[in-house]
Amino acid sequence: MKASTPFPGTPALIAAVLVSLSLLAPGAAVGGWLDGINAAEPIPGRKNVFYFLFVNYDLGFAGVQAAGVAVLAWLLLRWRSPAAPARVTPTRMWIAGAATASFALTAAGTWLVCDAFPLPMDEYFAAFHAALFRSGHVFASVPVGWEDSAVGMTPPMLTYDASARTWIPPYLPVYAGIRALLGWVGVEPLTNAFFTAAAVVAVAGCARRLRPESGTSPRVAVLLLATSAQFLVTGMTGYSMQAHLAFNLAWLWFHLSSRPAGWLVAPWLGALALGLHQPNVHALFAAPFLLRLVRRRDWQRASYYALVYVAGLAAWGAWTAMRTPAMVIEAGQPAKFSFATGYGSIFGIPNWVQIINQALNAALWMEWNPLLLGVLGFAAVFRFARLNPDERDLALGLGAAFVFYFFFPLNQGHGWGYRYLHPYLGNWVLLAAAAAAQFPLVLRGALALSCGFALLVQLPFRLWEVRSFTQPFARAMRYLETRPVEVVLVRGREIWYGEDFIRNPPDTASGRPRIILLETLGRAAAERIRRDHSHRLIGADELAQFG
Repeated sequence: MKASTPFPGTPALIAAVLVSLSLLAPGAAVGGWLDGINAAEPIPGRKNVFYFLFVNYDLGFAGVQAAGVAVLAWLLLRWRSPAAPARVTPTRMWIAGAATASFALTAAGTWLVCDAFPLPMDEYFAAFHAALFRSGHVFASVPVGWEDSAVGMTPPMLTYDASARTWIPPYLPVYAGIRALLGWVGVEPLTNAFFTAAAVVAVAGCARRLRPESGTSPRVAVLLLATSAQFLVTGMTGYSMQAHLAFNLAWLWFHLSSRPAGWLVAPWLGALALGLHQPNVHALFAAPFLLRLVRRRDWQRASYYALVYVAGLAAWGAWTAMRTPAMVIEAGQPAKFSFATGYGSIFGIPNWVQIINQALNAALWMEWNPLLLGVLGFAAVFRFARLNPDERDLALGLGAAFVFYFFFPLNQGHGWGYRYLHPYLGNWVLLAAAAAAQFPLVLRGALALSCGFALLVQLPFRLWEVRSFTQPFARAMRYLETRPVEVVLVRGREIWYGEDFIRNPPDTASGRPRIILLETLGRAAAERIRRDHSHRLIGADELAQFG
């Protein structure tokens, strides 16, 4: 055999492997502690689904992921090559094939894995709001005669304005509007499958524009994104995070264009992205790029971006003012709330709970994504000076998002992988692709191992996890919706996440029973229902049959 030499950057790869492994250890330790004190037991009234999922699924998988990273490290660090790598540039047909395969998988999983069921309130509100738009309304009206039961018919986090007798969705409207448009042609459940395919195409385009001299970067970016369990599973859900990811990548694709038409389009995509669900998500992604326009005194482009973004913020501010609630009803308890300050007021100096949450989040970020993604991502960060300015902005945006959520005291609740950072998964993939361009000689075996592990180990395990957790809730919800009565009274507070079953469609003529949280009903309202309507009382014992 010919003599061979190590590739450059070995210290960065060693450091990246060590960091990747070290992120799994605190999460496993914290998860073991939570398990030891029974903190993840499904007890009604304890909102602990985040810990339940980690202890029952991710805790055991941490060792499997660590073993995979160790094997990958051995492969990377023993590799030597005497020759220059061949230039392998993925064709448009290859990228289209990857996007099509991702769409097909997530479309099938929407029904076969997630049962097309909006598991958490975040998913449900998007579907609820889309149904409102299709009916030609912005707010849902509480039916006349049911005002005394309105609190009991209001799910957690949904706004009920008693003075106007209306329900008001809590998030900005673009994602719901897109779902409504697709719903008119009968494919609303496939919304995120479409965004999945769009993200695959966009990440290839971004990688090519970030590293035009590299044939490796687009291929690595597509493979790492399209084999990510977090990416594929989120594409099967109704979370707006997949739309955020696709919009961020599309924005970057246009922003990096060398043609004026590209950067003329980019801020309009950004203005829409601000209104997808919550404005901070895109703002954190775009801020480093926008600040660099100012730093390099590109006043023409900076002024144009500022004009469009200010117009977008004004539009969403007007929308927020129009729908700012007088009250929020959660678990039957009214509380003053402002969209602008309600969430911001809960940020603060991290306490021990936030540190625990971030340890678990870091482990999730590693466990739900390909082995090579974490290693190459950290390798890129450790060789920050070798990144080009746009890649540095990607790293800064991802870092800003991580710090932002470190000061957010609440865990993500329901979610697959680290949901809060999902819109920035493209940042991590593109940084990994940048590192791949610096280490082209080590990729063939490492990519094969990483993609094989992702498709044969990670993804099947995660699909089983999502299906096994989602199915009981989906079956129980269908059971409640199909009772042959006018009113279903639910003892929600004796059921784990029982209040999430309080879902009433905006279409008051839907023909299905009204579902009401029993504990919130006053005596007069309860007597009226018992007197005037057929009803059924359902508690934990009856729903236990669904698991």
